[in-house]
Amino acid sequence: MDEDDILNDALAYYKASKFDARKKLRVVYQGQPAADTGGMTPQFYTQLLQEISQQFFHDDTFKTPIYNSNMVVSGIMKLVGTVITHSILQGGPGFPVFSPSVYHYLATGDFDAAVQKISVNDCTVSTKHFIDQASILLVSYTPWPLLQNNIYPIHGKFQMLFCLVSLYEHTKKAKEMEVLKYTY
Repeated sequence: MDEDDILNDALAYYKASKFDARKKLRVVYQGQPAADTGGMTPQFYTQLLQEISQQFFHDDTFKTPIYNSNMVVSGIMKLVGTVITHSILQGGPGFPVFSPSVYHYLATGDFDAAVQKISVNDCTVSTKHFIDQASILLVSYTPWPLLQNNIYPIHGKFQMLFCLVSLYEHTKKAKEMEVLKYTY
């Protein structure tokens, strides 16, 4: 295994027809005399999953898969799912980068229930920034007569704003969750 090209070497290993998930993985890095006595495998998976996270996922707090047709057609996300699963089976790290709503979807396949679990914490940094800016505007200036007359109290204004932004985020995440549906 070339430590400088860990992702390509690992993907080649997992693509090979002789790959058997039941076999114990033995990691040997090029140019290093160390034998894998148990410490190399978790280190390998930690490095590999970090690389996978950077190459195939985006966002800050919680990651979502990068969605494009080439990834879907190539089956790379299914291969990524195999790597993650194999890491867990081999005693390596898991892949704790998804939001609770995405984990719920992966565990149950129930899209509607997963959408109900989406919160502002699932939003991207730019969307959270938008919410912050809009909430400042709602507090200082309310152009709608119904809101100005306090038919909706201030917490109701935030709730309305959150619902609008959540709808936007849900629509965006629906495509990303659809990719995950066929990955794992």
